[in-house]
Amino acid sequence: MNRKKIPYVARCAFCEQGLLRLLQCQNCQAVAAICDECELVWDDVAAVSADPQTRSAAAFPRCPACRTKDATWSRLNKTQIKRAGLNSYLAGESS
Repeated sequence: MNRKKIPYVARCAFCEQGLLRLLQCQNCQAVAAICDECELVWDDVAAVSADPQTRSAAAFPRCPACRTKDATWSRLNKTQIKRAGLNSYLAGESS
């Protein structure tokens, strides 16, 4: 079985089990790092990449940028991450 590798920014320092993935709010187009385990949301990708202990800004599905309580999020692929200029914040990839 060939599983697709998904980029991540850091390991979640809060739950210590998840990885912070880059997603985009479909309401306001803001990009955030969201833990794939505990679902905390970081609006400052650079800060959480540099220091995973950075305090989260919200909890899924709330968008910290537009404050939508039930935001619809889509995961960014490698091309979208590169286009957004966020490549330098990636720590690795995992399935």
